[in-house]
Amino acid sequence: MRLRGPRITLFTLLTLFTLLSACGKPPPRPTDITTIPTNAPDAAVAPVEVGPKVAAGSWKVGPGEFPVPSDADEGTQMMHDDITFSIPRTRDEIYEQLLAKLKTDGFIVDDEKFIMGGHRMNIHHGPQSYYVSVTENGETTLMTITVK
Repeated sequence: MRLRGPRITLFTLLTLFTLLSACGKPPPRPTDITTIPTNAPDAAVAPVEVGPKVAAGSWKVGPGEFPVPSDADEGTQMMHDDITFSIPRTRDEIYEQLLAKLKTDGFIVDDEKFIMGGHRMNIHHGPQSYYVSVTENGETTLMTITVK
């Protein structure tokens, strides 16, 4: 009885070895490999412009005729009537320019608070009311506009 276990184990090992060695060799390596030197100087490449540069303080018309920075994206419809724009500049820069633009265009800021890392404002212009939030999102700014 004692020898039966080791014989099966030895037989199993020999069978596995035979199967593995009979499976064949790995495919041959191609001989036409091109070596690219890593120390070669890069070809002169002109920088690629991602989009037109927008001067600070230029604006486009947003939801409900509310001013939106020209370098903002097209905006994303959020829950209810919220539209969020991503702007590739700092929150405080956008906020200061927005306040100046609102004053110039006759918008009235009824309420203004800095809450949870963002500027929150209730604004009206004539009969139209807006709730606007200007917050940081990494290296960009999110401006959310709700037309009431």
